Amino acid sequence: PSSTDIVAAVASEQTRARIVLFLLAAGMVMALVGIWSSIRQHQLLALMGSGVQAAPGEADANDARQAGIAVIQVAVLLATVVMWCLWQYRAYANLKLVGTRDTEYTPGWSVGYWFIPIMNLFRPYQITAELHRRSELVNQRDPLGGLSRPTIVGVWWLFWIVAGFFSRMSASMSRGSTTVDDFIRATDYQIVDDVLGIVTATLAFIIVRNIDRFQRPFTSAIGAHV
Repeated sequence: PSSTDIVAAVASEQTRARIVLFLLAAGMVMALVGIWSSIRQHQLLALMGSGVQAAPGEADANDARQAGIAVIQVAVLLATVVMWCLWQYRAYANLKLVGTRDTEYTPGWSVGYWFIPIMNLFRPYQITAELHRRSELVNQRDPLGGLSRPTIVGVWWLFWIVAGFFSRMSASMSRGSTTVDDFIRATDYQIVDDVLGIVTATLAFIIVRNIDRFQRPFTSAIGAHV
């Protein structure tokens, strides 16, 4: 690859990384809003459960607020997923432009494994860990025994799996709720889900920022081999 190709590739990665970071931050803000709204819903449900009649229109206003927040959260999540895939593809492809130019997978599969059942429980973690480590080394060497796994990637992945479980539980409980107590439990699960989402997004934010920072020197490592 020419120096122009590498400069353009790094610039593309940086642009996509900035968008991902913005969307992750937006997701964290919406999760905080969701927690606030769910606490208000919990308080309303608790009053109703104790026999206190809600003020006229209060329940409808609560439902509308919760639904509106949920729509925005889903929209931000979908945008984040799309941009994460675009960013990861570019960042992983950049590894083939510098150093040893070796990678364990192809750029396409670095994204594709997110959508394959069972494989998506562990392969994206392995790929992200490889991307983080090779970017840090400017892909200049492949230590005997394989690349080490960055701790932050492992912690992020653990929270990602746990958050996914709570998200599914919260959605299932909301759909199956028929009593006030059921709705209270579903609301509590939603609060936990949002808290886990904030932690997961924060760790993802750090990982993306790290990889973006690691790849900036790629433009000065043109043609380097080990």
